[in-house]
Amino acid sequence: MFPGAGRFIDPLQLGAEICNSSVKAEAFVTAEKNPVLDFKAAVRGMCDCKTFAMKFNGDLLAPTKKSKLGFSMAGYFHESALQYGCNWNTTVAASALTKSAYNFYFHHSRGGSTVGVHSSYDQDSQKWASALGL
Repeated sequence: MFPGAGRFIDPLQLGAEICNSSVKAEAFVTAEKNPVLDFKAAVRGMCDCKTFAMKFNGDLLAPTKKSKLGFSMAGYFHESALQYGCNWNTTVAASALTKSAYNFYFHHSRGGSTVGVHSSYDQDSQKWASALGL
């Protein structure tokens, strides 16, 4: 389930949730003058080792103004216990992508131990950050 799934539903929201072995999705729309869509979906790949996800939160009547958008991909290799993934989040403001952030990670587990590296890039500040963990 997504964080917030099973949450209290506002009476001014319309929505739906789907959850099975290959798709997890939820979409809620507010019934206000300017309806806001909150959409999240994840799909497990055909080989069962990759997952693709996207999210959108923004005004349905003006989706290019102050909307939040994100895409993710995660996977693993069965034979090596290597996990990997990447994530991109951005804000759409005045038809331009702003506040873009990119994350990349690799983790390896064996014998009860895990080693991993995580790198992030913030496009607005043009700065990289990395962390290595054992």
